[in-house]
Amino acid sequence: GLGVDPRCRCIKTESRRIGKHIESVELYPPSPHCKDTEIMLVFTL
Repeated sequence: GLGVDPRCRCIKTESRRIGKHIESVELYPPSPHCKDTEIMLVFTL
């Protein structure tokens, strides 16, 4: 394979405010494999 997962990465979505403890943010624009803009967050504990 080409190392590309042919589907959206998000397994769960959230629309409410999620807090201040965000360690990192990654943005993935829409692609042929996923019509949505995905925002991946890593939280601190």
